[in-house]
Amino acid sequence: MADLLDAINNEALRTSSFAFVDDTHILTYGNSTERNCRTLERIHREYKEWSRIYGAKFTPKKYKLIHFAKRPKDFNIRTTIRIGEAEKITTDYIRVLGVQVDSKLKWGLYIIRIKKKFIIQSFVISRISTSI
Repeated sequence: MADLLDAINNEALRTSSFAFVDDTHILTYGNSTERNCRTLERIHREYKEWSRIYGAKFTPKKYKLIHFAKRPKDFNIRTTIRIGEAEKITTDYIRVLGVQVDSKLKWGLYIIRIKKKFIIQSFVISRISTSI
């Protein structure tokens, strides 16, 4: 996939991408969420062509769309993307390599999730250690 990711990293289109195994993320930036969404649709068409040639599969139903903005009121944060027959609406958070990222780039929900995980795991460890 390195050649595909290299093609997506395009200064003129204002795009960059990264992937880990089968988890691919594409970032596009600009002055308009509408333009960004059209760019992502274009990239998806390139992905489809690449996948046809190399026999790879992408699962559009797993695609997530999120908008980041310093001043969200200045943008149409609800701009959607059309991938084939499916319309993807924007979400408030996504997971990037296991880390939950929200549209405001705040860590609150992620920290709450980690705290819950810690409480459960520490309880299990304490139960295991007291039974010996």
